[in-house]
Amino acid sequence: MLNVDCTTIKGEDGSPLTGDQAARILDIAGIVVNRNTIPAIRTPPIHPAFAWVRPGSPSAVFTEKTSRELADIMADVLLACAPHSVDTPHKGRVKRAKLDFNVLNDARLRVRKLAAEAGIDFKFKKSGYPHFYFIDDKSTSGVFELSGHRVRQVLDYAASSDLSV
Repeated sequence: MLNVDCTTIKGEDGSPLTGDQAARILDIAGIVVNRNTIPAIRTPPIHPAFAWVRPGSPSAVFTEKTSRELADIMADVLLACAPHSVDTPHKGRVKRAKLDFNVLNDARLRVRKLAAEAGIDFKFKKSGYPHFYFIDDKSTSGVFELSGHRVRQVLDYAASSDLSV
């Protein structure tokens, strides 16, 4: 078992990366983890020890070499995260995290390679869900034209990369 303390990763505004954010980001990268509570760590009841993540049991079939590679991928993804807080009209200040698109895609390709090396004992059907694709897949998406006076604000909030450049 491996526990990862995500709170050491802080954004420019001092916001720490939460275990919940880390679990969601790692899931998009293809690594399934769960959030653990750590009794010795005091956290507010609304965020019960969401500071720790643990890889699921399928990772137990990995060798020492593949386990190290998985840990390296997790570290690369989590250390590249940029946690921050955003003011919202209805919920007040909420925590968010961004991850560079290239880091995410590199991690996804490395996870795919690990999974292929471990072997697949079933036939899978490709999902049409937007998160499940690889950068080297043939693209079926189109171009979107966005307009309006708040487009920049929406894109900065929703996109994983810094669009201000």
